[in-house]
Amino acid sequence: MNRERWLVYVSLLSLVPACTDRIDNLVLSRVEPSTATNEDDTPVAIIGDNFLVVPHSNFNDPDEAYSNASFTAALDDVALAEVAYRARTRLTAVVPAGLSPGPHDLVVRDPDGRTARLPEAFTILGPGPRDGGPDGQALDLGPRDGQPDTPTTDGPKPDKLLLDSKPPDAKPPLDTKPPPDTKPLPDGSPSVLSWKPVSVGATAALWGIWGTSASNVWAVGAQGTILRYNGSAWAKVASNTTSDLFGVWGSSASDVWAVGAGGTILHWTGSSWAGVASGTSKTIQGVWAWSASGAWAVGWNGLVLRYNGATWSEVASGTKKKLNGVRGLNASDVWIAGEGGTILHYNGSAWSTSPNGQQYFQNAISPAAADVWSAGNNSMLHYSNNQWSLYSTYLKNLNGIWHLSSADAWAVGTDGTVLRYNGQSWNELTPLTQDDLNGIWCAASTDCWIVGASGTVFHGTP
Repeated sequence: MNRERWLVYVSLLSLVPACTDRIDNLVLSRVEPSTATNEDDTPVAIIGDNFLVVPHSNFNDPDEAYSNASFTAALDDVALAEVAYRARTRLTAVVPAGLSPGPHDLVVRDPDGRTARLPEAFTILGPGPRDGGPDGQALDLGPRDGQPDTPTTDGPKPDKLLLDSKPPDAKPPLDTKPPPDTKPLPDGSPSVLSWKPVSVGATAALWGIWGTSASNVWAVGAQGTILRYNGSAWAKVASNTTSDLFGVWGSSASDVWAVGAGGTILHWTGSSWAGVASGTSKTIQGVWAWSASGAWAVGWNGLVLRYNGATWSEVASGTKKKLNGVRGLNASDVWIAGEGGTILHYNGSAWSTSPNGQQYFQNAISPAAADVWSAGNNSMLHYSNNQWSLYSTYLKNLNGIWHLSSADAWAVGTDGTVLRYNGQSWNELTPLTQDDLNGIWCAASTDCWIVGASGTVFHGTP
């Protein structure tokens, strides 16, 4: 070996300890949700830190560079299914049905062989429905990167995730329009808002937001967190539950619903929140109300609930897919979005599947008079002229969307992603934060709110 090669060799070896020192221990924090019955398979998210993929390079063929993302996870000695890497702080998996009731330890192994254990991380409650309300199950959810989902079998195998590729649950785009312009909207445009962080006195993840006016806005989140904005400041409001709350909507200032884990449904009648029987123990993801005697709620395993002014009751949806969002224009024009590209439509008498030819996991849906947008994992779907099309694909998951008109819409997602639609194209703004953004609501085109992980709240005004 000549002197030059020896010096290069020694230099490379000197880097190895430094690289090794930067690999911290695998950390497990919690499982979301942390409890379930043993009747059905349960999608979960595993939250922690230092979930690292292992890069592999082929210097003779750069196209063969890939990352090993083959994580495994188990509850005690029972392996979890469909374990998938989502981010440095997040994995998703499926807890199989039939586990014995009681607490179970979580064990995770990464591609490097490092393992970590979290004692009593997940509890099986056993079968049996439970009403929602203040005694609903307590869960602890954090940032969601969309929602825990079941990856499809298309795309790279888990042990060979191609660099700069879409996550393994993404399918090739169909009828894709050009990707959105990544430049911010030009200064002086009527669409430009100035986004400023707002302190709300809470650190819990916030999942849903809705209001009746610029001076009456509600936000809900982890561990029963409920916040209210009165036009000048945010304040906590007692929810009388520790269940995680994922959605909030109402028909007036004295008729507001909040829904969440374990079949939890809360109702605000103008003075306080109270639990209402849901008749289910399934997690409820979204709610939409059009009057004091009419509301819809959706959730896991194809759950669709309807409120008739007195009670909530389950309605056949025709699917077992996880349903994440529900929104309507009126009582006879309602839309639902869910996993596997599931889109359902209600015409006033029955629910039916709205075919779209996609498999992208959908997190939120927002209709306007002339069209409908649905936002999801790595995708944006558009409904116009009585048909769906895949508008574009993204490397980020989109968690929330607000549709003001056919020429004005917003979408938010993981890693601080914010998109704005101006009637012709979606424009990606400079990320507001590194935190995941989960929901958006606008009182007007010049007054919008965004909520996200760790109590993140942004207010957008001109």
